[in-house]
Amino acid sequence: MKYIIGFFLSFLIFLFQNVMTLHIFFNAFVPLLSINILSLKKERTLWIAFLIGLLVDLFASTKVGIWSLNFCLCTLILFQLKTHFYKDKFLHIAIFASIFSSLSSVLHACFSFLFDRHIPFSGQWMATDFIIMSIIDGLYTAVWFFLSFWFYDKAKSKLFLLKSKLKLKLRNR
Repeated sequence: MKYIIGFFLSFLIFLFQNVMTLHIFFNAFVPLLSINILSLKKERTLWIAFLIGLLVDLFASTKVGIWSLNFCLCTLILFQLKTHFYKDKFLHIAIFASIFSSLSSVLHACFSFLFDRHIPFSGQWMATDFIIMSIIDGLYTAVWFFLSFWFYDKAKSKLFLLKSKLKLKLRNR
């Protein structure tokens, strides 16, 4: 249930970001992928990374498959760091997401360069995409992590209240 809420929260933020054409682009699915790497098995995480990458590919202006390849390679590489981070620590997930974002930026630049999109590598790119955007993705992950679990707790408590009211009504009959 937590992952479903997390997916829909990430997807809504992804759509909102594309519709509103914000000047700040961050990877909306980085928190979900980071938590998946830290808490699920490798095969399942790779499938989720592939499907999320395919979803991003459908909305992106890049060639189809670049984001899927990007997310799958990031997942494979970062799965080796899984033992150094705790999935239940707030700060660990934010730092892990920043690392994921940095690696994803580097891989995306390499793939864009390889697949006919010649982009200039400059110091400005290094400062914005590799450092600043990774920090923003880490902060976004912290907010996302808080909101998804807050929504989950609210839904769980409402469902519990609904069940208890239903049991009281059945007892009174």
